Amino acid sequence: MKADMKRYSGRLTDFLHFAVILALLLSIPINSGVAYGQDKGMESAEELCILGVRCLGNGRYEEAIQYFKKSIEKRADLPEAHTGLGVAYEKLGRYKEAIESHRQAILIKPDYAMAHYNLGVAYGNLGRFQEAVEASRKAIIIKRDFAEAHTSLGVAYERLGHYKEAIESHKQAILIKPDFAIAHYNLGVAYLKAKEKKMAVEQHRILKTLDQQLASKLLAMISTEGKEKTVIYDLKVWIGSVIFALGVAGLIWWIRNLFRSPLMQAMFFSKHPILNFIIVIILVIIGLWVHSEFTMIPLIGLFAGILIGWRISRSKRR
Repeated sequence: MKADMKRYSGRLTDFLHFAVILALLLSIPINSGVAYGQDKGMESAEELCILGVRCLGNGRYEEAIQYFKKSIEKRADLPEAHTGLGVAYEKLGRYKEAIESHRQAILIKPDYAMAHYNLGVAYGNLGRFQEAVEASRKAIIIKRDFAEAHTSLGVAYERLGHYKEAIESHKQAILIKPDFAIAHYNLGVAYLKAKEKKMAVEQHRILKTLDQQLASKLLAMISTEGKEKTVIYDLKVWIGSVIFALGVAGLIWWIRNLFRSPLMQAMFFSKHPILNFIIVIILVIIGLWVHSEFTMIPLIGLFAGILIGWRISRSKRR
């Protein structure tokens, strides 16, 4: 679970606080009659919130928490302070507290798209992907052109294994914001999960013109995905072929023993010839199921099984 949380966070919150900073600075109502040069402790709730936002941008998350809390003390109904506090908590890995802060912001302002989006990201970091989907959807309903919410929704869908929906969400984010690098990256990952490697490679090509670091990261995933698939596939085929060969060997042995006397002495379980037959048939079926493809390797297993079974039956006769 920790690995999933880091992956979700890494793909969303690298740009999260920048989106929040911009949104908060544009949305916080500032009292133009109050100057920043006031005595310490005389700042308004809005100014304290802006100071918290600036600390977020500088990576000073503990300090940001203090500013947001002071802002809330002065004005408890300021939704920007609550969701800003949630983002600061999230950057410190305190996701449950982040969720409560974002919920409080939504309680104050139900149509606050940024708070719904931030709530979805926090849910994602806790591995609660269905709730992340619901929160991201609400953000999109409120603000249709919210590209970040669309790609956040896509990541949540991907983590749930809904690759088709994930791909469509990331595409929508890119339609809104064509140069949105993180959406192209997320789309590439979704394509990989959906076994559409060529499409993932195309996203890598686009990413090279937008963000070289993300492009390199996606390329590494593409390369790793191919290697893992090759190793697993080869292992699967060879294991299946060995099982298949054993099954065929047993079957040949069983057939040869039909012409022997006494029959019972040549079986795996001397008193249960039918059980022996069932066992070898199961081995053949399992072998075919494991590698699931008709290639030269199972053919080799077939001939090996026939040879082994024949030799064993001949040695038993002697």
